[in-house]
Amino acid sequence: MTNEEIENCWRGKWFAKEHLTAMIDEELNQKFGGLIKNENLKQSCSKFIITKRSRFSFSNRRKSHDRKMTNHNWPIWARMACIIVFDQVPRNVYRGDKRAYETDSIALNFALGFLRSGEINTLPFHFRATILIAMCHSETLQVQQELGEYISSHHFSAYETSYSLVSKALKDIQKNHEERIKQFERFPERNHILGRQSTQKEQAYLKELY
Repeated sequence: MTNEEIENCWRGKWFAKEHLTAMIDEELNQKFGGLIKNENLKQSCSKFIITKRSRFSFSNRRKSHDRKMTNHNWPIWARMACIIVFDQVPRNVYRGDKRAYETDSIALNFALGFLRSGEINTLPFHFRATILIAMCHSETLQVQQELGEYISSHHFSAYETSYSLVSKALKDIQKNHEERIKQFERFPERNHILGRQSTQKEQAYLKELY
């Protein structure tokens, strides 16, 4: 399966709910299940990230050398495919299982590469949304704040009319996620899946949520 086929398939699956969820989970498992279980692919992407790790530093994100992080042999389609395969697909294939989050860091680093280099601003909206969704999933406050800055910028607001539903959904999700990270330093609803002990404050929140 090509990188283009991965991205094109994913475009039609944004924010699927209710009766569509199980159907799409199964479809993504059939199409991409082999990729997310491919240890060679994971290692290849992880090696790239380790090699380039210093360029993803928050403290350096506005320095000029950040621009260099995209000057490598990984084409845009390949990096976008990695974000989809390692961020969203596991959430569908492994729904309710801790494996759904195991490769988040791989996808996040590719997403941050696009954002911090400014390369995201050269991409069409559906590419940008895929990148921003991966950042939405982070339990790191700095990532959520950086995402909030971008969503509030003219680079994103320019799409509020032409892609109103998706842009509004992303804004609402980011705001909600940042508030929860500020309050709990993590997403409490993941605790039972990841085997984390919930605090009393989190238990009260979850009781109200469900």
